[in-house]
Amino acid sequence: MLLAFYIVTLAMIGFFTLTALLGRKREVAVRGLTLIVLQNLTCLALWAGYPAFRFYAVLVLLIGLLELARHYQVASKVRLRLAIPILALVVAASAALFLEAERASIYVLPAGLVLAGFAFWAPASRVRNPLFGALFAVGIIALGAGSLAMLAQDGVAPVVAFLLLLQMNDAFGLLAGKKFGRTKLFPRISPGKSLEGYIGGAAGVAAGILMLNGWIPALADASISKQSAIILFILLFGNMGDLLFSALKRKLGIKDFGSILPGHGGILDRYDNIVFGAPLFAILWTAMQ
Repeated sequence: MLLAFYIVTLAMIGFFTLTALLGRKREVAVRGLTLIVLQNLTCLALWAGYPAFRFYAVLVLLIGLLELARHYQVASKVRLRLAIPILALVVAASAALFLEAERASIYVLPAGLVLAGFAFWAPASRVRNPLFGALFAVGIIALGAGSLAMLAQDGVAPVVAFLLLLQMNDAFGLLAGKKFGRTKLFPRISPGKSLEGYIGGAAGVAAGILMLNGWIPALADASISKQSAIILFILLFGNMGDLLFSALKRKLGIKDFGSILPGHGGILDRYDNIVFGAPLFAILWTAMQ
C-alpha cells in the first residue's frame, strides 16, 4: 500500500512539475519540486515505522512553533527576554499534549475549535495578543501534530488516506482555481479561493477515493457510508484548515509563516490543513473501526 501511494503521488507531482517547467511557470515548478522532496521524506518516515513517523511529526511541531513565535514576537512587540520564557512554556505544554494526544484530544479538541473561531472572527488586535498565540500553538498545532503521529499507530492506511485526499483536494483545487476561478468566496481572508477551485478540489477528492479503493487500497474494506463521511470531512475541514491559517496570517500582517519550503513558505503554510484536520480525522477513523 505504501509503495503504491509513493509511486502514484510521485508520478502525479512529477507530471505537474514537468508540465510547469515546460510551460516556464517557475513558481509552480518550484512548488512541485519541494513537494517531491516532502513526499519522499513522508513516505520514508512511514516506511521506517511508527517511531520514525512520530519523530517526523515532532519536527513539524517544533518548526511550526518557532515560526509562530517569531511572528507573534514581531506582531505583539514582545521583548526578547519575555518572549523566551513564554516560548519555553508553550514548548513544554505542546510536548505534554503531543505525548498524550490519544488521551487528551477529546478534551482539548473543543477548545481548539473555539480558538479557530476566535482567529476567524476576533479583531486583529486580539488575535495578535501573545496569550492567544500561545493557546493557538498548543490547542491547534501541538494537538494536530500529536494526532498526526497517533494516526500511524494503526498502520499506514489512515495516514495514507488522510494525506492523499488532502493532496488531491489541494492540487485539483489549485489547478481549477488558477484556470477557471472567477467567483471569489473569501476575498478578505484568502483572495485566491474561488467556487470553481472548490469544485475542482471536490473532483480531486472523488478521484482520490477511487484510488483508495483500487491502486492504493487503504479504504477497500470501508463501507460506502464511511467513505462518504470521509469525503465530507475532507471537503469541509481540509478547506477550513487552509482558511484558518490564511485568516491568522492576515491578522498578523504577514504573507507566509516562513521560507523553509520554496514555493510554499513555511511549515505552517504547507501543513496548515494537516494539523487542523488530523485530530478530527483521528476520531473519525477510530469511529469507523
